[in-house]
Amino acid sequence: MRICIVKSGPRPDGEDWKPYGKLVSSAQVYVAAKYFAELADGRWIALSQLPIDCDCEDLLKQFAAKGIQCIEDQLGNYCGVYSEPDRGLTVFRDVCSSSKLYYQDCGRYSLISSNWRDPLFTYGGQVSKPGLDACLLYRVQPCEHTLLTNLSGLAVDSCLCICPEGKFQQRSLNRYQPLRRPHASSYSDQQLKDEIKQNILLQYQRAYTQHKEVAVLLSGGVDSFLLCALAQQVFDRVLAYTPYWKEGSNPELERAKQLAAAIGVEQRLVEFDPVSVPEVLSRLVNTTGGAVRNFSSIVLDTCIQRLASEHGLVVYGEYADTLFGSNTIRRCLIDSRYTRILNWLIPNAVTPLIRRIGGKFRVAMDLRESSPLQKGLNLFACSDYQGFSELLQRLGLGHGEPTNVFAWSEPMDEQMQFYRCQEMALSLDVYQHMVEIESSASHWGVKVLTPFSNQEMLQLSSKLSYVQYFGRSELSVFKNFRRDTSLEVKPLLRELACEFCSPSLIYARKYGFNVPFSRWLAEPLAESVAKLVEQGWLSERVSSPYSEHDCERLWTLLCLNIQFQAMGWLGVNIESNRDTKG
Repeated sequence: MRICIVKSGPRPDGEDWKPYGKLVSSAQVYVAAKYFAELADGRWIALSQLPIDCDCEDLLKQFAAKGIQCIEDQLGNYCGVYSEPDRGLTVFRDVCSSSKLYYQDCGRYSLISSNWRDPLFTYGGQVSKPGLDACLLYRVQPCEHTLLTNLSGLAVDSCLCICPEGKFQQRSLNRYQPLRRPHASSYSDQQLKDEIKQNILLQYQRAYTQHKEVAVLLSGGVDSFLLCALAQQVFDRVLAYTPYWKEGSNPELERAKQLAAAIGVEQRLVEFDPVSVPEVLSRLVNTTGGAVRNFSSIVLDTCIQRLASEHGLVVYGEYADTLFGSNTIRRCLIDSRYTRILNWLIPNAVTPLIRRIGGKFRVAMDLRESSPLQKGLNLFACSDYQGFSELLQRLGLGHGEPTNVFAWSEPMDEQMQFYRCQEMALSLDVYQHMVEIESSASHWGVKVLTPFSNQEMLQLSSKLSYVQYFGRSELSVFKNFRRDTSLEVKPLLRELACEFCSPSLIYARKYGFNVPFSRWLAEPLAESVAKLVEQGWLSERVSSPYSEHDCERLWTLLCLNIQFQAMGWLGVNIESNRDTKG
């Protein structure tokens, strides 16, 4: 989707532009989008694609009645622009923020586009330090931090207001605010489970008005299984799609088969061909405008391609971990409790002596002495601090502290730390994964339904006590000491899933959706990895077999190289390649 506000001169190049009136400043508004609707009073709306359960005219009427808040009630992934006479324009995205939007003042015109490579954008700006740091450290491109200082992005959970005078202003929608989580919930487990179940079924019933059949991405985990089982209660036909690869292990494949058999759902096993990795990686980077953080997104692209020939709607279980039980958040909060205990028990003077013991004692002391930013890096970063510094030097940017993009700071009480962990998980993992999944879905012509992602689910999450979120061991230092309590998280979702199959499947050890990305780097991406040395990204070639650190670093550099080439930058040194295109 594209919106061009021409202040002077001719209309922009291209045949798909439609003129939609003028602002008070006499600037002409042009829009290029798939779907349009207009009311008799002059209000109009343009969309990149339709929501799952309504058409363009219906959404326009909802905007007229409720304003921008009506987005909270919509299903699906899209972006659009809404206009009211004499009140300017409102540019928005769906509740998942899975469609990125970029904007730039280009002199005689201003441009808003869902394509970061839009030919009307100019790439002559300097590199953005926050944008680069986010890519190097976390392998994400936060919506508001692009790689270029002269290209802005619409932040998550925000809309872009363009007043009649033509000025731009981002406005937060405040959907996700700090919610005080109770230590002891006033809601019973059964009440919460009923609400979760009814919310999912209601979304399915709304989707059923347009889609009688549905595909579910069944990974072998609790979330996707629960969504698959509930889908059978609404849709005429449900098919489960599970990826696998011939070489290497598929630890969750057998359980996925057992779960599918337990509810009698038809299952399609999709073999992933690693030969497609270079093409899919390049396409995802070029369409999303950022690095691919999640290796699984490459595999899921093949699943979506396969199901697109039969289905127009696919269900995906994103958000469930962050909202209803995350081991990453549990580790962070328990580590903070350990730190407080160590600070109370061990004087600073004896810290060097304890570090000499090594093992877990050294780890404990490292944890005690780590900065707030370092704690955030330990949880979510794809690159360590040393690797980050080395990359900065290779890029010709010298030394420098990493930008604290996600404002991770202390001191904060445990409640606020819980919220900040959830916020970082949403920003780094959930939103980014949805951007990648939606890119694939849009490419193959499929709509994505994520039942755990609406406002009601956010409110439900805030009602959970520690026990209802983390399980019976919650955040107890003693109960979690040297014990694996990872299967206790998401207790409510697990109990719901047990209504459809044996608890032995639901509480079986989870191996994760691991993909053989080290093999990808050594085989289909071998030529691209070799070029990293030739182009100056690496000082020397890294040999296979690759360590986990090597894999993370090489993958990040491959993604950056794709972006640099798309911007017309030649070679690795940013300082010497500014203003090469524009």
